[in-house]
Amino acid sequence: TGGKTVLPRTSEQQWTVGTEIPLSEAKPGDLVFGSWEAGGPGHVGIYAGNGQMVHAPTAGDVVKQAPVMAGMRARRM
Repeated sequence: TGGKTVLPRTSEQQWTVGTEIPLSEAKPGDLVFGSWEAGGPGHVGIYAGNGQMVHAPTAGDVVKQAPVMAGMRARRM
């Protein structure tokens, strides 16, 4: 793929790509996952550094930078 990672559409499917890393080791560009349910994560954001992420909080809302939520886990692509 020319050094690119193709991500599936849903957060549950995206969780299967890449390698889980400790949230404390996340770097800007890593994905952070939360809202855990039986099928996996229900939410994904992009780690921005300094405990912040970029995400769309709810359907119809605008993309925002916000603090990483409690219970989130990180993956590096």
